[in-house]
Amino acid sequence: MKVDEEITDTLCLPELNARQLYLFTGLNAHEISVRFGYSLEVSRRLCASLVLGKLAADSRVELLPSVKNGDDVADYVRAIIGTHNTEVFYALYLNANGRVLHQQEISHGSLSASLVHPREVLVPGVTHRAAAFIVAHNHPSGDVEPSANDKALTRRLKRAGKLLGIEMLDHIVVSKHGHFSFCAQGLL
Repeated sequence: MKVDEEITDTLCLPELNARQLYLFTGLNAHEISVRFGYSLEVSRRLCASLVLGKLAADSRVELLPSVKNGDDVADYVRAIIGTHNTEVFYALYLNANGRVLHQQEISHGSLSASLVHPREVLVPGVTHRAAAFIVAHNHPSGDVEPSANDKALTRRLKRAGKLLGIEMLDHIVVSKHGHFSFCAQGLL
């Protein structure tokens, strides 16, 4: 018997695939019970298991060693902010070789907005002597299409970065289900 089967049997949990587990993200035990038909006891065990798994995963999150493409960044950032129930704005700062020097949460907003000023995004870039930066934020609604405010902020960040000699490489919008890259769509 494999280790994960032993754990599943010990905790009396149903066998689930990664997609099923992903659907539970952000739900409480009562919501899991109602939506998926599990007993409240099993739903509580599932919630506890998900919390423990997230804690274990978060403890292993390291800086992305280098940026090769927008998909790498989107997958990496989605693991950090993609499941939040409010908008979170995040930035990665890179050296001239694309190696990540620093990363940081810039702003934590509401269900549909996160207030961001170019100053808050670029000060860490100057402090860490970054050659470039990538910003990302999540859309809790699941719709990755950028808003008019997202587009305006992207233009402002690009202009401000250019003034400071820190190139903006991309602005990525993530959700549980996908991502939108300003660079890949020719909007940067």
